Amino acid sequence: MQQATLELNFAEAPEARQARRRAGAEQWSRQLFLAIGDGSEWDYRGECCDLQRPEGKCACGHQGLRYLFTIHRARDGKTAKIGSTCINHFSGISAALVDGITADRERLEKAAAERIKAAKATAANQQNAELLAELSALLWSIERKLAAAPDGARVPHFLWWAQLTPENARWRLAKYGSDGSKTHPAIKPKPYKIAAALTRWLKGQIAAFSEYTEKPFYRPGY
Repeated sequence: MQQATLELNFAEAPEARQARRRAGAEQWSRQLFLAIGDGSEWDYRGECCDLQRPEGKCACGHQGLRYLFTIHRARDGKTAKIGSTCINHFSGISAALVDGITADRERLEKAAAERIKAAKATAANQQNAELLAELSALLWSIERKLAAAPDGARVPHFLWWAQLTPENARWRLAKYGSDGSKTHPAIKPKPYKIAAALTRWLKGQIAAFSEYTEKPFYRPGY
């Protein structure tokens, strides 16, 4: 019988974590100085890029950066790409350079967040369109079954409350067509402000009506 080995993970003490971070900052500062020299010789001209993924590399050697910013040295035309955090550890740079990079980083982050929000909204709208089509097809299926019911047939209260009766079914199929290609007129969702709320409503409606598609749901009236 093999004996299991237990590994205990102890939380790092705050003092040790702060010391580690200071050491890391000093290391990046030294490497950045070796890479570009005197920080006062460099200026920022608004050249920046969003790599979409954290695969960029700063002049100091720091990897895993998503946003990179190009700085210029006027005396020899040299350029270097740096990260917005790395530059804070570089002595001699001007406040205008730091402010410019910080402002552009915030702009890039805001633009990225807006793209993600728009993509999510598009996906949610697509999902709701598919759910709407599924609910509409489900209701038309019920309508066709209702239209075939004998006169005086009784339906469950839930369908009656939704105005799904044999008489209404025959009238709607005659008006809108029997193929169910149009959105069922009984679908009237509230004007939800967020797509997720509409998604929940559509899924709830589909779940509620689904049980009436496979089994007989009417009986002769009396």
